[in-house]
Amino acid sequence: MSRVSKTAVMVAVVLSAAMIAVPAQAKTEQIKSGQTSVKLSALVKALLAKTGLTVTAVGPANVGGGSLSMPMASGPMSVPSMNGKMNSEGGLRFRFGTRTLVIRDYRITHHGKNATVSAIVHGKRITLAHIVDLKARMSGKHGKMSGKLRITAAWAHLINKLIGANVAHTGQDLGELTMAVKMA
Repeated sequence: MSRVSKTAVMVAVVLSAAMIAVPAQAKTEQIKSGQTSVKLSALVKALLAKTGLTVTAVGPANVGGGSLSMPMASGPMSVPSMNGKMNSEGGLRFRFGTRTLVIRDYRITHHGKNATVSAIVHGKRITLAHIVDLKARMSGKHGKMSGKLRITAAWAHLINKLIGANVAHTGQDLGELTMAVKMA
């Protein structure tokens, strides 16, 4: 074999190995529809009952029976990893006596093993909870995610300020999140 032929074969082998070693790129798609639900923890239910803090739905969100739900509306998500920013519609109104706190535009952000729930509060996006024990899987155009919600220091501070007492603490269990989405 000539020197040029040997070089061509080596280049072909190296390129083939590189193509095999590089994983397929994730495809980013838009969320078409879906639903997120949170089954409130016993701790949150007790806090609501003990303090008199009320929670009502804003927009297409629903609250009742120890849970809340919101439609998923949009957002880019990598398939099949479910990494991305998934946006909901609606929000919640927290009322304690004459004081009110409204949060809107919930977003679930997922990257690898890290996932959070954030929302707009007083015009700023803050992280409300971390999602732990996360499970995410895709089947065709449908994705499901679940996990436990743990309150952040920022959200605990706002709840404590609303109530006027130190009742919420970083890391406390807020409940179980489940989300199902359909991609466009």
